Amino acid sequence: MHWGVLFGLLSWSLWCKRNEWIFGDHNRSSEPVLQHSLRMQREVVSAFPPLVAGRSTMDNENVLPVVVVHWLKPLWGWCKLNADGVVAHRSRMAVCGGVVRDEEGNWLIKFFRKLSVCSILKAELWGLYESLLAG
Repeated sequence: MHWGVLFGLLSWSLWCKRNEWIFGDHNRSSEPVLQHSLRMQREVVSAFPPLVAGRSTMDNENVLPVVVVHWLKPLWGWCKLNADGVVAHRSRMAVCGGVVRDEEGNWLIKFFRKLSVCSILKAELWGLYESLLAG
């Protein structure tokens, strides 16, 4: 049993169930959270044995290195815009939103818009459009 992997997957499964309940997407899965997490844990352990065993990624050429992604502050005197669009898998309903932050990371402007049924490309483009209107 790999407790670290199971804890992460259990947390993720609970988060998904919470979102299903809040947003009404009750068709996603009827599998209980613990059973789903245990099944996913077995898949992760079999797919990534060097990482789960705690060995370095250098032990296996087929394992990709971990890349940490995070927000970077803009240069002094500049602002940074981050916008995104999202489409629900089953309903195809979309939303877009974003923020403008200064060089210290303070939020200057934020926006959010519910869209109708559309593609992910359109949702992303709406995010860009709304960000231009907000700025």
